[in-house]
Amino acid sequence: MSAADVEEQPTFSVIAATAAVGAVVLLITLICSLRNKSEEEDKSEHDANQKESIANGQKNASKKKEKGLVKSKSQPTKDTFSHPWLATSLKGHSEAILGVDLSPNGKYLASCAADRGVLLWNVKEFDQKDHKSVRANVELDHATQVKFSPDSR
Repeated sequence: MSAADVEEQPTFSVIAATAAVGAVVLLITLICSLRNKSEEEDKSEHDANQKESIANGQKNASKKKEKGLVKSKSQPTKDTFSHPWLATSLKGHSEAILGVDLSPNGKYLASCAADRGVLLWNVKEFDQKDHKSVRANVELDHATQVKFSPDSR
């Protein structure tokens, strides 16, 4: 073996390893691009189906309106919540609730909302079906926070 043959062998193995790594990288890139294309096709198909169902829903709603089967939008929707820790659902505010505070002695709960109302609830009545509250209206603006004093007054 000559010195030239010894230098050619490592060079050939480096070139072969580089080609193999390049082929693996190209294969991974090809697989990723095919996967992205299939996801885009699925998404466009889903969007088309959704637009079609919306169009069909509007047609069905217009047919129901003609028959008088659609409820008016002025009726409030009934929210139903369930959670193991949920003791009761308090109804009294007609807009978004902005602040809630529990008195330090744990007897009262105060809430304020964007409907310019402040409600004071008795916590002992939470186990009953009807919850009574005391309502105070804020004159010019709405309350954003409620807070009890440390002595619960």
